[in-house]
Amino acid sequence: MTYCEKPLFVVYGILLWILFAPLWFPMLIVFSSWKIVAILLAKCLYPELIPISFNDAYFALYACDQQPLMSVGATLRLKGRVEMERFMRKFHECFLSQDSENRYKNLYCYFVIYCNFVFKKPVTKLLLENHFIEKTLPRGMEPEDYLGKWIVTDTYHHKPEGQPCWQVIILRRGPEYDREETFVSIKMHHGMIDGYSFVHMIDKLTGGKSPYIVTSPENETIFTKIKHVLQGPALAVNVLMRNVRTDVVARQGNPFETKWSMSFSSLNLDIVKRIRRKTNAKFATIMMTAATGALKRLYMEDRQHLFDSLPEQVWIESPLGIPKHPAMTKGGKFCNHFTAGVFATPLRTEDRLYRLQSLEKDFHAYHERSGLQLMAWLLFGFYWLQPVFMRRHYTNYVSFIYRFTVLYSGLMTSPTKVSLLGHPVDNIYFLQATASAFPYVSLFLMCSTYDGKLDLSCYASQELVKNREELERLIQVHLKAELEQMYKDYCQKDEGKVVVDMDACIPRYDTRL
Repeated sequence: MTYCEKPLFVVYGILLWILFAPLWFPMLIVFSSWKIVAILLAKCLYPELIPISFNDAYFALYACDQQPLMSVGATLRLKGRVEMERFMRKFHECFLSQDSENRYKNLYCYFVIYCNFVFKKPVTKLLLENHFIEKTLPRGMEPEDYLGKWIVTDTYHHKPEGQPCWQVIILRRGPEYDREETFVSIKMHHGMIDGYSFVHMIDKLTGGKSPYIVTSPENETIFTKIKHVLQGPALAVNVLMRNVRTDVVARQGNPFETKWSMSFSSLNLDIVKRIRRKTNAKFATIMMTAATGALKRLYMEDRQHLFDSLPEQVWIESPLGIPKHPAMTKGGKFCNHFTAGVFATPLRTEDRLYRLQSLEKDFHAYHERSGLQLMAWLLFGFYWLQPVFMRRHYTNYVSFIYRFTVLYSGLMTSPTKVSLLGHPVDNIYFLQATASAFPYVSLFLMCSTYDGKLDLSCYASQELVKNREELERLIQVHLKAELEQMYKDYCQKDEGKVVVDMDACIPRYDTRL
């Protein structure tokens, strides 16, 4: 039994509730009353307005005529030339027809602020010329360079008022290339959509059948739920004490002015599968372990940093699936969620097995501390109640607590090859970039398992890498080498024997306060 499962931890949480109640409860009463009044007024005066959900609240801070906090997207790399008119008809058939309108309302909505709260407002007509653009890749420029700039450029609010925050670009290689190929990319305001929903969009467009796997926890009793609430403050203090003491690897400057580099890669999926079978570790923790090792190689080998100058550990954020998500099983409607964990992984250590054990242990400890419930119920419930002028400050405060350097997200797409309008899809890359949501993040890793490959899109700030060439070295040399070394360490020794006993893992930190 871990410390946070003991009755003493619940008692400590109750004492903190008593201490914080005089400060929190008056605010909750004021914010709740304000929110209720705003919703009632909207229903009476502007019945078309739709209140945002708990899960949308983190990224929905502004009206759509302002820079979005974060955009997410997906890119299909196709053989041949995809015609814009044919693709628009296909997209309209899948998502914009009258039969689909109720299922994909977020493609018809934009954000507005009413009574200092964010609402979604549907449009009556889409101006498709603003949402579909066609470009030829400039000579000498790689697709990552063009799309990397496009994903962080605000292309939403220049449209006439009342247009949704999404855009599709068809990017073609110029005639000087021997191989004709097309990159079809879709991006959307993160307050409207998440990665699981993009997987659904790709399946609709290509006819793929991706394995949506979200493990549902066992049904919790009412007493367990009460325990989560009671120990909430103690868990929050535990997180605060752990995270704020950590040094960041690269602290970027003004996030709206920081330059970023993007790189597309494909790695050996079979190696990761073999490591997973041998260690019984999670796919996400294996990739996060390799990413941490790659960061260490970058600083030690390329930058010639001294060992003692590196932080003891880094924090990596990874989204977590929640029950009943994606909601495609219930009418096919778009949804968005931000339920995630922030995990510690040793950076300095030379022992890759210890790094994996520590990260896996922290992953389990996060759930033992009811981290998922804390994020979903307390943090974002309170966040949803706040007016936007307070939430903008609160976002910065939360980012200060969760000082994570790396953001990792992995999604499974079709296990077999698919095509779009008769053009084979060679790769599926997911995109994600932040304007100001996570000011300490310097590296994004977005991977998808497709057609037996591990397609990886990486996005890094100029504070971490100088240019795309250095980013490609980080991924294609250092990350690849880490996975190969992990394979050698774990899979080529003691054949037929599991080399990682997670029950015997050494915890990286003490869960006690």
